[in-house]
Amino acid sequence: IPYYEFVESTENTKGVLTEKEDIVTYYYRKLTFNFSVEKTLVGITLNGNSVKVTNDKLAKVEVRAKQVQKTELIVNYGIKVINDGEIKGKATIEEIIPQGYEVIDQEEYWETTGGVLETEVELDVGQETDLSVKLKWLNDEDNVGVKNNIVQIGKIENAANYEETSILDNTSSAQVIVGITT
Repeated sequence: IPYYEFVESTENTKGVLTEKEDIVTYYYRKLTFNFSVEKTLVGITLNGNSVKVTNDKLAKVEVRAKQVQKTELIVNYGIKVINDGEIKGKATIEEIIPQGYEVIDQEEYWETTGGVLETEVELDVGQETDLSVKLKWLNDEDNVGVKNNIVQIGKIENAANYEETSILDNTSSAQVIVGITT
């Protein structure tokens, strides 16, 4: 049976016929389909200098008040997409750009639609792929605070037309806190 896996059966599966009634039951398990996505902070550069990132989900950067207009803050994000189901499939990955950032050095696999980058990935069972996004902070004294960068799985597709086993792993985020220091 396509997209099902044989689990077990009752006895007499050899097909030996007798005069008494014999029922043979086969048990199958439906295969699962699931993609997951994980976003991490890969690196931060402040005015050409690398900022130490100790937590790949949250970082804080201090910008000097007198240097705000001259500050260049670049944040590199990594995105891991995993097919942790049992069926090959495709998924649209949507990278939502936080307000106050712009995309730089956009990889060729991304397409821009408004404030969202999109790409489609096709993964075999157990396969994963890495994507990256590089964002530049738009220097402005009012562009401070928590900047939450979100990636999510949009449209999914597979030959069995199965829904995902879990949608809890379809969104991931990483935050950068931009503060002004005197």
